[in-house]
Amino acid sequence: MKKRIEEVQEDPDIAINTYFSKIFNVWPPKYHTFYLDYLLHPQEDDFWRPRSMKYKYDKLKVPVYFKCGWAPMGRWSAPVFNAMNSKELTAYKRCGVMEGYNGMELPYRFMNEESLRWYDHWMKGIDTGITEEPPMKLNILGRGYRYEHEYPSYILMPYIPETPGELWLQPMVDDDIVMGGSGKGGTH
Repeated sequence: MKKRIEEVQEDPDIAINTYFSKIFNVWPPKYHTFYLDYLLHPQEDDFWRPRSMKYKYDKLKVPVYFKCGWAPMGRWSAPVFNAMNSKELTAYKRCGVMEGYNGMELPYRFMNEESLRWYDHWMKGIDTGITEEPPMKLNILGRGYRYEHEYPSYILMPYIPETPGELWLQPMVDDDIVMGGSGKGGTH
C-alpha cells in the first residue's frame, strides 16, 4: 500500500492538491480514508466489487430511500441515479436529491421531514402518502423541489443545438420548460 501511495502522489494533479497531503503523510492512514480508496483505486476493479452495493441489488428485498446532493462530476449523485434506474434493484425505491453538497451542512439534516414520512409509512404502517408520489424528489438549484418519475427527465435536459456553436436557452412558459422549438426567440 505504501508503494501505491507513492505512485499516486506522482500524478501532478494529485501532487498539487494540498488537501491530500494529510491523507498521504500519516501512517497508517486514518484521515479521509474513503478519499484514499478513490485515489488508490480510481477505476472500477476487484477492490470495489465487495464494497459496492450495485453488485448486490438482486439481494436487496427491503424498501430503500436514497438521499444525496448534486455534486461535481456526480460523485454522490451518480450512484443514486444508477440505483434508481437499475433493473436488478427490484425493491421499492425512492430518492431525494438536495442542493449541492459542499460538506458544510453537517449535521446532515436534509429532508428530515421526508425521512419521518418514510419511516412512519414503512415501520409504523401510517399512511403518509409517500408511496403515491413520484419516486424522485429533486432539488433543482434555484427553483426548489420537483417530483419526477425518471432521471434524466426530458424536462430537465438542455436543448442540443443542431448548428455547432449555437447556444440557445429554452424560454420558461407557465413555470415549465418548452420542449422542442426552433430556438427562435430564445436567449442566445
